[in-house]
Amino acid sequence: MKEENKFAKSAIIATLEKLGTLYNPLYLYGNNGEEKEKIINTILIETTKNSTPIKTLTGEEMLKIIEHSTIEKECIDCDLLFLNGFEKVEKNTEAQRRLLYILNTRIKNEKQIIIYASKEPNELVIDNRLKNRLTWGLQSEIK
Repeated sequence: MKEENKFAKSAIIATLEKLGTLYNPLYLYGNNGEEKEKIINTILIETTKNSTPIKTLTGEEMLKIIEHSTIEKECIDCDLLFLNGFEKVEKNTEAQRRLLYILNTRIKNEKQIIIYASKEPNELVIDNRLKNRLTWGLQSEIK
């Protein structure tokens, strides 16, 4: 892992040790494919070590929340929700509305959210309330 991404790795490990209470949501962003994979692997390895139940959604799966209420329930009930490819919900107001509800519920219940996107929150073309929620925790760029 590149030296400039050590902060993100440390933030992930600290977040996973104190799920829902330290950095919630933890928002990671950047386009670097190899470094992104290393970060995702760090999340998966650490959750496996801790036996943390995790629900992972890709950008395409986030769009399916509109059609499947079971996905929404799983997103609310799990200990850790990892959303990978968050920028995919741009221009889909219904998916954004559902994700805002999920984020609000999870933050209120101190259930952890980790988000990975190619853009930082203020660059996303999304509902302002959702954009605001994404900045409540910690943001880290992956280089």
